[in-house]
Amino acid sequence: TYYIRATGASAGKADFYLVQNVGALMEEEHQNGLAHVLEHMAFHATEHFPEGVPAFLKRRGIQDLNAYTGADETVYHIDGVPTTDGGLVDSCLLILHDWSSAINLADKEIDKERGVIREEWRSRNSGMLRIMTDAQATMYPDSKYADCMPIGSIDVINNFPYQDIRDYYAKWYRPDLQGIVIVGDINACLLYTS
Repeated sequence: TYYIRATGASAGKADFYLVQNVGALMEEEHQNGLAHVLEHMAFHATEHFPEGVPAFLKRRGIQDLNAYTGADETVYHIDGVPTTDGGLVDSCLLILHDWSSAINLADKEIDKERGVIREEWRSRNSGMLRIMTDAQATMYPDSKYADCMPIGSIDVINNFPYQDIRDYYAKWYRPDLQGIVIVGDINACLLYTS
């Protein structure tokens, strides 16, 4: 599904999103945290961007890209893309394509990201987060939301077999669960002819 909206918010620029209708709730117990790991892996090599998406975009002057994983969704975005550069607009569409179905999941890159996520988990593991985590069982009784923290389980992050994340990606990253959103100074008619 494509959502393209021309707005006057930022003259000459648009924001590009891949909205994946899959988050931490879809994980099985042995996959606790894989949605978040996969989100991180999208910034490593992809089929068309073997040096990684951030390296390509930074060379083109774009610094604002990110992603997040929630319980119900994973969202990737590239902000402030100059729309007067048709080649760059096409490249951003290709990045969304690669995020949707062509992330390289190399063993050594997965292992690098395990360390990054361990540090993210350690830095976020505050008293407030522990209280919130404990309160979820009361707030969402008899629901998968009761124990759903998108950052996942450190035990799973440290030990999941490489094939588990590849299987998760193949199962959940598919067109019927994805939306492309482009908002800004964009001519939708030109996108359909690209």
